[in-house]
Amino acid sequence: MGNRALQRAVLDELEWDPRVNTSRLTVAARGGDVTVVGRVATECERLAALQAAFVAAGVRSVCDRIIVEGVVAASLVGAC
Repeated sequence: MGNRALQRAVLDELEWDPRVNTSRLTVAARGGDVTVVGRVATECERLAALQAAFVAAGVRSVCDRIIVEGVVAASLVGAC
């Protein structure tokens, strides 16, 4: 799978997931390695975006460059 096709596959997964607002996320892909960059409102949304990226066909690794702008508490991770 080419880089553009992989990028599109990851974006499709992100857009399909109702937990993720893709309006402030971008994806770069190279040889199976994907980087997700942007800002989200919650830690749960960040985790959902990373999960969605990992399930896209052709992904070998995902680099997380997502910034959470909302309040982050370690106890929230279990609530996602």
